[in-house]
Amino acid sequence: MSDESRDEARRSPLEAFARHQVAALEEVGKAIVSLLPKEFRKHTASAIDEGKAGFEALVDGVKEEIEELKDDVEYRIDCLKRAGKGKTPVEIEGEDEEEDEDETPRDDD
Repeated sequence: MSDESRDEARRSPLEAFARHQVAALEEVGKAIVSLLPKEFRKHTASAIDEGKAGFEALVDGVKEEIEELKDDVEYRIDCLKRAGKGKTPVEIEGEDEEEDEDETPRDDD
């Protein structure tokens, strides 16, 4: 018995099935590629490379925008924190008036 046969016997039947299916799909892919003209394969590969480069540029641009927005938000939060130090509480007019309204007799009564 060869080493490969022994290794396969140690694996579960499901693992062996999956390995053979992967190998079969790889061979089908190679068969299809062999039917395509060389120029077609060359231009297809170039198109895939350009598409990939385009998406990489898009992702990089979005990443830079997000980083700039994050920095801006962090700066604004820092400014608000610094501006909030040393402030005294301020009473807002109208807060006490609501309580007074309940105590004031109505003309309707």
